[in-house]
Amino acid sequence: MSAEYASLSREETKKALQGTSSSRPPAHMHKWPGEGLVEYHGNKVWEVFEKYPTDVVMRSVVQPGMWEAPEGFDPEYRWAFKDKAAPEEEKGLDSGTQVLHDWSELDSFLENMPATDNPAIFAPVREAKAEAEGRYVLAQAFNYFYERLWGLRGMQNLLMDFYLFPDELERLCDGLLQFALGLVDGAAEAGADGLATSNDLGHQQGLMMHPDSFRTFLKPLHIRMANACHERGMDYWMHSCGNLTDIVEDLIEAGVDCLHPLQYGAMDWRNTARIINGRMTAWAGIDVQHILQEENPDGVRAHVRELLDTFYIAGAGKCVVAAGNGITGSTPLENIDAFLDETFRYGLEKTDSHLNSD
Repeated sequence: MSAEYASLSREETKKALQGTSSSRPPAHMHKWPGEGLVEYHGNKVWEVFEKYPTDVVMRSVVQPGMWEAPEGFDPEYRWAFKDKAAPEEEKGLDSGTQVLHDWSELDSFLENMPATDNPAIFAPVREAKAEAEGRYVLAQAFNYFYERLWGLRGMQNLLMDFYLFPDELERLCDGLLQFALGLVDGAAEAGADGLATSNDLGHQQGLMMHPDSFRTFLKPLHIRMANACHERGMDYWMHSCGNLTDIVEDLIEAGVDCLHPLQYGAMDWRNTARIINGRMTAWAGIDVQHILQEENPDGVRAHVRELLDTFYIAGAGKCVVAAGNGITGSTPLENIDAFLDETFRYGLEKTDSHLNSD
């Protein structure tokens, strides 16, 4: 751990999310090794990461397997309600995950939904709580709801389901919601301060579906999840790659507390900050596609300062700094070090500047 920078306490991180913070911006998912990074640099990656603190301790709940239950769990703790098709029967890149090929099987799927009553599902969260040393604990339950839906139905099928099978899709959404609400309860009982899910709703230019489809089928689910988290004293975090400009207002209305990554290059940061206007915490990610890979360290530092100048609200917080996604392949280690150091150095500078001006 860095002798220069210290981790924030649970209380300091919560104040940053609530908009009452006088501390530096928290950092979470800032030390995210992506595809090929460790293979390319070896243990030197961990040497860089270990120099800097982690403000949020995140652990994943144990999710059901798709076709087989996780090792050590009841065989029924899986999404499948039947045996997997022979490989020659699978068609399409996502066919290996399609459990619900045909809507005629919906009743069987819903009758065989996995349950969340096994305490072992939440053991990683309890372990995180024990290891947190006073830091904020975040339970990770990714893939709710868009990603789970297309995983079960297949991407092409789901995009047609929005229009062709709305009643069936509503029933499937409700079934998944009941399972996800069980994860909220279990995470709260395990001591989590927040719950994070993921939905890659966008591509580089816009949403993967019409905004009205999101509002009809998905937004109500997130309203229920956010309400459930808030009733249990937890914050509701969400990751979604892509351009979400058309639904940022909807996510705020739904009660999402913290949104990642507000993808640089896909979304206009200044316009996004104007839309958010302090009503949601910007869990903002630096650009890992180009800037972190291609700039020099000074350029990376300038990019971090741009992020904090755009989203951090002095005396309030409402900003968590992250990598926009996994830091990939041959990204120079000096750039990673510059990103992490500037996150803490400039975060403290902005905080000190505000305190000294009061």
